[in-house]
Amino acid sequence: FPVTISLSMMLMSTVAFGFGREGGPEEGPGGPGVRMMKLPSELQLSNDQLEKINGINNQYKQIQVKHAQVIQPVELKIEELLLNDTVDYDQIRGLLTQCSPEKVEVRLDMIRHQRAIESVLTAEQRAKLKELRMKAFRGRHR
Repeated sequence: FPVTISLSMMLMSTVAFGFGREGGPEEGPGGPGVRMMKLPSELQLSNDQLEKINGINNQYKQIQVKHAQVIQPVELKIEELLLNDTVDYDQIRGLLTQCSPEKVEVRLDMIRHQRAIESVLTAEQRAKLKELRMKAFRGRHR
């Protein structure tokens, strides 16, 4: 069960551009999270692959926490500034600029995470994952 939850979290991040937060091709009851839970069986992942992916997920979860420790305080400060009657756009611009490099690293780490997981998959599984991403992409961009 813990591997399934972790795998589902991994798949959300690894297929983020294919199954975005707004939902995937099979929105409806349960939403995109239900779709994510189906991916391990659709890809026919072995127990060995699941364990390796779980290890990769744990590694990248620690990295995500470090990014959040940098970004969240800045975003909270921006939210605080937006509650004022007048908005100091220069101050907000400075804060946005301050956390932009970290957000770039977040995206790069998402790509690294995705590629690390793909390295565990067979060629057939990678092809199937690509097919699922394309299907989701077409579903979102109709």
